[in-house]
Amino acid sequence: MSILEWIQGLGWRAAIVILVPLVAGVIAYAVVADEPTEHRAVATVNTPASPAVNLTPQVANQAVANLRALVSSGAFAAVVADDTGLPPKQVQSSLVSSRIGAGMLVEISSTMLDAQEAIEVAAAAGHRSVQLVLSTELGAAQAAEDLALETFNQSNDAVKEATELYGADPTVQLDLARSALGQAQAARARAVASGATSTELRKLEGEIEVLEAQIAELVPIAADFEVLTRSRDAAELQVAKTRSDTQAIEAVIAAADASVVEPIEASAISNRVPVARKVATVVALAGVLALAVVLVLELVWPRTDTKPNEQATLEHSGTTGDVVPSPIQGDS
Repeated sequence: MSILEWIQGLGWRAAIVILVPLVAGVIAYAVVADEPTEHRAVATVNTPASPAVNLTPQVANQAVANLRALVSSGAFAAVVADDTGLPPKQVQSSLVSSRIGAGMLVEISSTMLDAQEAIEVAAAAGHRSVQLVLSTELGAAQAAEDLALETFNQSNDAVKEATELYGADPTVQLDLARSALGQAQAARARAVASGATSTELRKLEGEIEVLEAQIAELVPIAADFEVLTRSRDAAELQVAKTRSDTQAIEAVIAAADASVVEPIEASAISNRVPVARKVATVVALAGVLALAVVLVLELVWPRTDTKPNEQATLEHSGTTGDVVPSPIQGDS
């Protein structure tokens, strides 16, 4: 017996196979077709990359991946939720990011029932994404700048204390003492050449001895002071470098933030395909369920509308396995 013959022989039970999926489909359509229309708003951003590295394809891919991972995170949704006044879970479920081609452009979309909310969330997400994607690099640069500034302040304070202790810059005092010593030695040489008295020569020699003693005392002090000034100068250069690094990252972020293309309007999303898919799924499941019910009825409550002679023939054929020949026309 073929499947078609079996279905034709179902009788009133065939109505179950037909009506159950039909009724289920009508009910499903009535339920899902009434669902409100969603709206989608899209912001386009140019992914910022750290200025500390060369922008290779690998770097670009990683930068885009970092931005998309950020957009999908709960922490990011919480920030956007604070900006828009919407629940974080609603914001997170509405956000989707996609890369445009192989470049640095990324679309960030928000899908919501309210068109204005979708626009606000997409716009806020666009700006926040480029502001926060380099937050780790920016934080590290700022920390390095703060450390360099602290080191400079300590070095500068040490130089100030030494200057106050010695009354002036020891290196300057040493230079002045050496200059005075040179002048005193030149004066003694001229005095000797001009036949100066011994008293005059002893006076000049005394001045030279004082200057030499002063220089001997200043040399180690000036050396220590020079170490302090060199440390201060190096710290000052490090402050300038770290500040430049921080400003470079801030400039990249500011440029990316300024280039964000905010959504002007939100487009309504057609629900025809989702509705058709849902209804088709319900109809298919209802059809399977209807067939299962009919099969159960066939087993529990067999049909009794088969003719007696056909039933006997079927039973005999089923028990013996013999084929019952049909009578030959014309035999007497």
